[in-house]
Amino acid sequence: QWGVVKMELMARTWGRRGLFTIYAGLYLISTLTSLEGNTIPTVEPYFLSLLGEHSMLSSVVIVMSIGYAVGKPPMTKILDVFGRAEGICLAATLYSLGYIITAAATNARVYLAARALSALGGQGIQLAQQIIVADTTTLANRGLITSTISLPWILTTWIGPPLGAFFQRQGPAGYRAAYAVFGTLLPLVACVLFFTLCFEWRKIKRRALAEGRKPTTRDLGFGAKELWRDLDVVGLVTLTAGSILFLLPFTLATKTPDSWAEPEIWVSIVAGFGILVFFGYYEAQYAASPLLPPRLLENRTILSGSLVGFFHFISQFCYESFFTSFLQVARGHSPAEASYISQSYLFAACVAAIVAGSLAKLTNRYKWFGILGVLIHMVGVWLMMRSRDLKSSTFELVMSQVVGGVGGGFTTIAVQIGCQGVVEHQDVAIATAIFLTITQVGGAVGGSIAGAVWSTALPSRLQRHLAADDWDKIQQIIASLPYALSFDPGSATRLAIERSYVDVQKILNWLALAMLGPALVAMSCMKNLNLAKEDPGQGEGVVVLGRASFLGASPPSLFLPPRAPVVRALSDLTRSFLRAAVEDDLTASETSSLLGDTSERD
Repeated sequence: QWGVVKMELMARTWGRRGLFTIYAGLYLISTLTSLEGNTIPTVEPYFLSLLGEHSMLSSVVIVMSIGYAVGKPPMTKILDVFGRAEGICLAATLYSLGYIITAAATNARVYLAARALSALGGQGIQLAQQIIVADTTTLANRGLITSTISLPWILTTWIGPPLGAFFQRQGPAGYRAAYAVFGTLLPLVACVLFFTLCFEWRKIKRRALAEGRKPTTRDLGFGAKELWRDLDVVGLVTLTAGSILFLLPFTLATKTPDSWAEPEIWVSIVAGFGILVFFGYYEAQYAASPLLPPRLLENRTILSGSLVGFFHFISQFCYESFFTSFLQVARGHSPAEASYISQSYLFAACVAAIVAGSLAKLTNRYKWFGILGVLIHMVGVWLMMRSRDLKSSTFELVMSQVVGGVGGGFTTIAVQIGCQGVVEHQDVAIATAIFLTITQVGGAVGGSIAGAVWSTALPSRLQRHLAADDWDKIQQIIASLPYALSFDPGSATRLAIERSYVDVQKILNWLALAMLGPALVAMSCMKNLNLAKEDPGQGEGVVVLGRASFLGASPPSLFLPPRAPVVRALSDLTRSFLRAAVEDDLTASETSSLLGDTSERD
């Protein structure tokens, strides 16, 4: 498809400076989004409490997971059909609009809708980053380079919570300012990557003009028929509508225990399921360029890897949806301290991902440390069950998060390498999207489970532990975090609230542990690739830590020595940015020929 062909052409012309600038843009975006990810969780419970809807924290998780899941297949089409730069531009616009509308929200419905919009943009940015890394790396190096995109999380884990606490201390104006700041900054930061890709493509078109060939509209995109075919408009509409109708009721049903009795909930679920069935039939029988190609859905490794991600996210979203609230109410931590403890999971996951990427490069295998990752994650969740009470130390809480994060970092890198390693370069984007989409659906399911447990178990536990005279306070305790915190520590009412929070956390952790069993089975079913020999998605030209070839030439062997694999790998990465890996520019005639070769686009 045209977006893929454009990236292949650019890979042969950008050289050292272009590759350096592209990765600088990727790291700038990652720095800002990681800072947002470590700042907003501190503010969000208070913003929802301002709207009188603290219990809708899980609804936010579900809505954003829906946005992340539903948006990936359409965004993949945009990235493949139009190009990487165009996809980044659209994603940054959606992200910015979502955050600015969130900042101005006056009720929970507007807040949820705006968060869904920002999630659509966020997933597009995430997907574009992963695909550009796949475009510019060999399979053996991909896990390591992918993990470095998350490096800013290691720093922002410590910067984000105090920044969030600063906004939280400013009251309602501060809550809104937090969202407005990130909504304004992201498009500015994304400009570096966007304009670099546009500039590299412009160089190619100029060479075609120098050859005396004027680019046609087919060089800039497609005609209406080609767009309709390659975007798979019918598939986009039916998948989006079906997914929203099917998943959205889970958000609405978490608000009160009686919501499942409402007929509108079941009508929406049935209608969504029916549309999704039609989508599957249409894609299999009629779609010229399927949104989700059946050959990929039938691939054992892609399907198994997607199931690993699905159950992994169910588990993670079960135990983390209300964790910061638990830390503040039951353990007496400040908002900043609660964020530090919670985000220690992500800190550990980022470090573990770098180690996992280095292991993949050293051993040219991924499956064994993927299985190890699921097992470590299970140990982490078991430790969480032991530590989430009123008596354990803060050290135990942090260590349970760290162990779980190590398992999560190993697992996600392994699964992504496996899913991308069994497809050609043309299909890398859609294979990545399938894996991430099913994974994010798992997040929606996990958030739904957490919300359902919260809305049903917490009221009953409060009624069990509170004195009868305080039963009239139950709904307000559930709806507002500041109200739950307003009771004096050590008072009978506060102790009852703390015990109730502990009971709910125990339930959520048991469910989280149960979800990792199927993840372990699915991980065992993935193909154990030799990453050095089985690299169908290699590209020609300048890539990070070596070069590759769309035309069939094998890349040079780049094995790390047994000693100091992480240090050596990071050293190689640094050197690749400081020198030209190859000078392999296209001639004007080659460029003109490729621009005119429409067969490459299909």
